[in-house]
Amino acid sequence: MSKTFKQWFYEHHLALGNKELPESVEVAGKTWKKVKAFKHDFFAATGMYESGAGEISVLKIFRPRSFLLLPYGLLSILERRHEEKIYLRLQDTGHIPKWIGRYGKTGFMHEYVPGGHLNKGTKVRDDFFPNLEALLKTMHQRGMAYLDTNKPDNIIVGDDGNCYLIDFQITWVQPPFPLNLLTYPVFAIFKDSDLYHLRKHWRRILPGSISDEDFKKMRPWYIKIHRRIADPIRVVRRAYLRKIEQGADNKPEGSAKH
Repeated sequence: MSKTFKQWFYEHHLALGNKELPESVEVAGKTWKKVKAFKHDFFAATGMYESGAGEISVLKIFRPRSFLLLPYGLLSILERRHEEKIYLRLQDTGHIPKWIGRYGKTGFMHEYVPGGHLNKGTKVRDDFFPNLEALLKTMHQRGMAYLDTNKPDNIIVGDDGNCYLIDFQITWVQPPFPLNLLTYPVFAIFKDSDLYHLRKHWRRILPGSISDEDFKKMRPWYIKIHRRIADPIRVVRRAYLRKIEQGADNKPEGSAKH
């Protein structure tokens, strides 16, 4: 594999190619200036922005162009609409960042929630996990399954002590009646998966809250199969991307966070 091809692959692998997030954008009638990039991968680039009034927000831009003849520009428009619908449906919960508006065809902006990710050793209030469980169950009642609860980076511990969810890119939304009857068995599995991963974080952050024996009983059969298949693939993929990245001449901010 030549270095030229490595560079080509690396640039086209990233959502915005070798470009950075825009330095300034107009959203919801305001001018927002970039503070820093958070992440730049195959599907999207995200970064922190600030308005002239000092408001802090997050801009997410899905891949605006095709990749190897796949129409990702069109898919990205659908992805943006998908996340917008979910953000707006959950604004009343108090545990979702405030929706701000669209940016171009494939981007959108939401309020930045001051706080940190749910990492090991994070201190949380007694009501943190019960509130997070209530949020997931509210989503389930409204025909949605989060599907990304396994990633602690998507769970924010706000400076105010509240729990927040971000990134609804792969969230499942039940189709309207009568199609929802056909998809309900899958939806039921997705709901169980949401709660299983929630409890995994719960016992990790608060040792002793759930016994090993009880937790083992909670683990669904499909989680066991997924771990056997997906974990080796994930390891190989990340190692390959790191190798490609080392040979790249230009590395946009945030692109190392695969």
